[in-house]
Amino acid sequence: MKNIQFRQILTTVLCFQAIGAAQAANYWFDNDGVTPGFGVADAGVYDWTTALTWNTDATGGAGTMTTWPGGSNQAFMTGAGAGTTYTIRLGATGSSNITLQNFAININAATTGASGSGNVTIGNPGDTGIMTLNAANSFGSQNGGILIVNNGININGVTTNFRGGSVTLNGVLSGVGASNLNLGTSAFGLTSGTLTLKGDNSYAGNTTIANNYVLNIQHANALGGTANGTSVSSGGALEVAGGITTNPGESISVAGGSALFFGALRAGAGGGTWAGQVTLADTAVRLGALAAQTLTITGAIVNGAGTGFNVSGQSGTGVVVVNP
Repeated sequence: MKNIQFRQILTTVLCFQAIGAAQAANYWFDNDGVTPGFGVADAGVYDWTTALTWNTDATGGAGTMTTWPGGSNQAFMTGAGAGTTYTIRLGATGSSNITLQNFAININAATTGASGSGNVTIGNPGDTGIMTLNAANSFGSQNGGILIVNNGININGVTTNFRGGSVTLNGVLSGVGASNLNLGTSAFGLTSGTLTLKGDNSYAGNTTIANNYVLNIQHANALGGTANGTSVSSGGALEVAGGITTNPGESISVAGGSALFFGALRAGAGGGTWAGQVTLADTAVRLGALAAQTLTITGAIVNGAGTGFNVSGQSGTGVVVVNP
């Protein structure tokens, strides 16, 4: 398995648009001058001061190797060396803050010569640095890559889009005003995925989950402020996990039953309790639980466009308890 660690200040993978209207040049991390992300001696720490580790050509070879040119777009693809650890630093390490504008993060596992999927970790557990997102942005992973973010993220009054793949956010999501979290709106060829939220979040906007997307929450306040609530479209799912009890002020509007009929509001690993109001948004709402897990609903269930709901458990062993 390939492991990659990105440390602050950081922008990563595919292209990040420069701050302002002008489009910055693109540079690809390349340790051997032949193929970006590949090379025999590809382990080590590379930062903006390391000479000749960035290539002007996405395919290597034909490009020019250079030291990191500040203010440009950075792209990274995992290399071929099994077990290799990359540490990529594009600025100060430790608790430095990060400001990203008009950006997209896409963790793309190598498609040639790789022995496994690529993983990327942003920040270290306990880092106090905050990534501030100053414009509409998106993130995701593909080809089996996994993205883990340990830093706090300030959504800062914009909409953050989860495009798909497998992403875990361990830090706190904050942001005032229309600081919205949206799961869906495919890009990079991504049309599905699971986002896991583990932080004591406080972002003030709404949370929306589209068809084929799953939001797994593992903290009572994972869904942030309670003023705007959460909505699940038909085919999407909110997964309550880790034995948590959600904030009773957080409401949810639920439609449909999610893929495989496991429930649009359901229990994940460790089960959990939904304590807020549940609105039935259509006539096909299904509440459920993964195998051997229990979803308990203590909040009121109220009619919306729907006036009833179905209950199902994966493999016949999932349990749903309503207003015990």
